[in-house]
Amino acid sequence: MIINDERLSDYLNKNELIEMADIMSDAFVNHSNFIYTITDAKRRKKALFNIFLMIYKIINIYGFTYIVREKNEVIGYITYMDASDKSQISFRRILKTRGLLLVIKFFLILKFSEIKKLTRYIKTYNSYQKTEIKEDKIHLYSTGVKDKYKGKGLMGKAIRNTYPYFKDLGYNEMVLETADPINIPIYIKLGFKKIENRSTDDNLQTICFMSMPL
Repeated sequence: MIINDERLSDYLNKNELIEMADIMSDAFVNHSNFIYTITDAKRRKKALFNIFLMIYKIINIYGFTYIVREKNEVIGYITYMDASDKSQISFRRILKTRGLLLVIKFFLILKFSEIKKLTRYIKTYNSYQKTEIKEDKIHLYSTGVKDKYKGKGLMGKAIRNTYPYFKDLGYNEMVLETADPINIPIYIKLGFKKIENRSTDDNLQTICFMSMPL
């Protein structure tokens, strides 16, 4: 659901979802954790586009999307999901939103060694999720902005704009995670605090879990 636009539909259409996946995959393509997982830049962009399009098709229906604009141009997106939503990015939702082909394309792009890295990451991520108390928490799922607008403070301002919205919905806490160390001080400036770091079993990737009261 779109949370900051007055329009005929509360949801992004097909072309808008494609644009969103393109902007977000560009934004994430140089993140250190994805560079580590998928070493080739061209394959990394293709893989991220496919998996992000699948994820955003689900978030479009079951989560929240904030469209970031500068004047009349869409320059980025912020996505959220209810942390207590047990289904999240489930296989059932992948099928329901017709995202299975995108998942297949994603895995066909990866090498076996890259799938192993991804599996380690997911295992570490899930180990934390199993211990976290999720009631009344909103999960900041992803943020991404076009390159030419990075460093201008626009995304930080947009994220702050969502705090009262989710507080009014009854959420008491916003949570997120990042595996790219460069993001940690940015989120600290936005009011988040580190809760816990968890490393993969090969100690080559570390996920920082963060939280902020609303």
